[in-house]
Amino acid sequence: MARQKPRAEVQLLLFGAPLQPGAYSLPALPPPGDDAAYLAQRRAHFRKLKQAQLQLDLGDPV
Repeated sequence: MARQKPRAEVQLLLFGAPLQPGAYSLPALPPPGDDAAYLAQRRAHFRKLKQAQLQLDLGDPV
């Protein structure tokens, strides 16, 4: 069975440096045991970004 990497090590591999708390609007990794809520939050966030980009592409004010 593969060894599970600690969160800090995974962040270091993904981003090249440890993340500072609050550096992004959403955490890079889900909190332990809260995957469903985290994924719902991510989907809502990216849905808003996609809608804003679509409005910009159509020339509508955001």
